[in-house]
Amino acid sequence: MVYSLHIVPACKFDIGFNLLDGYLNNIHVLDETPDGGTGLFSGGSVASGRAVETANFPTKMRWEGGVRALPDFDDHHCLNVSEKAKDLIEQIEPNVHQFIPVEIINDRGKRIGRRFFLVVCNRVASLDHEKTTMVLQKFGPESQFARWVPVADLRRNGQKEQIPAHLPHDTKSRVVFSEEQVKGFH
Repeated sequence: MVYSLHIVPACKFDIGFNLLDGYLNNIHVLDETPDGGTGLFSGGSVASGRAVETANFPTKMRWEGGVRALPDFDDHHCLNVSEKAKDLIEQIEPNVHQFIPVEIINDRGKRIGRRFFLVVCNRVASLDHEKTTMVLQKFGPESQFARWVPVADLRRNGQKEQIPAHLPHDTKSRVVFSEEQVKGFH
């Protein structure tokens, strides 16, 4: 399941933001109904593919980049985007994702812009379980939550008994998405 986006810095180095309020670890999904996927736990909620409650989101961040322009996409603390990026995403998938506004200030406390925390709200079971050469590992025997783990990690962590018989212990990890399962999604 794809439930997160990663950003490569446009400047070839990371600048980032400092949170001035809010508490991201206290953000929870609105609907915790198990569906066999991952990321519904506290702290991972903003990357779960589901809508979240917004009360604990920061309302202010300080830009540490001085006079450098704010990037359209940034993933410090939580994925955040410019108004331009928000508008583009809304054109492609209107009324699907959550955009939580956050004011941006500079190191002198002056307001320099507004951004939006982006919570991607598409939760699609997208992996081809037959072709993916990783192991779907539950967080516990009774848990509804799971994650895909490379065979090498199971070997290294002494969990060889969790490696299915059809996967050799030297299997290179490969994630394969199913075109059929992602059809119609962006």
